Amino acid sequence: PSSTSLLGWGPDPVFSPSTVTSSTPLTPDIVSLTVDYGGRVDEFTKAGQYVQVRAPGSNDDKAVAYLAVSAAPRDAKESGTLDFIVKRSDSTAYLFEGGGPRSLSVSQPMGSGFGASDVLRGYPDFPVSRFVLACTGTGISPVASLLRSGELELGGGRGAKL
Repeated sequence: PSSTSLLGWGPDPVFSPSTVTSSTPLTPDIVSLTVDYGGRVDEFTKAGQYVQVRAPGSNDDKAVAYLAVSAAPRDAKESGTLDFIVKRSDSTAYLFEGGGPRSLSVSQPMGSGFGASDVLRGYPDFPVSRFVLACTGTGISPVASLLRSGELELGGGRGAKL
């Protein structure tokens, strides 16, 4: 693994080799990726976390993409993979090239994620039983992770819909 300090946010990223195991085009400029994250999947603990991704062998800090994980932590632990919804950009173009497995470097999961269930359970008398979450484009990734995690199913008919 290699380490590079970027932007001074949180811990320095530690990049490890990973492999794209599945790539499904959603539009010409958006792809759904599944990445074999190997033994590091236990580090992904909360919906809303993200990783830094770059082409293998690259040490160019400007070529790093910040990708929110769209899988739920429990699903990632079961499969050993992380899912992403990625928009084409200068730092992600190589993820759209070719088919089949491809290598990339992925950091440890970063960010504190969402503590949505803790916040919502703090308001048991909140007068709304269902609420709606809205997001657009690839911004759906962290929200999809949150919904898939089950954190927003609060019991008693309370929960969220996308």
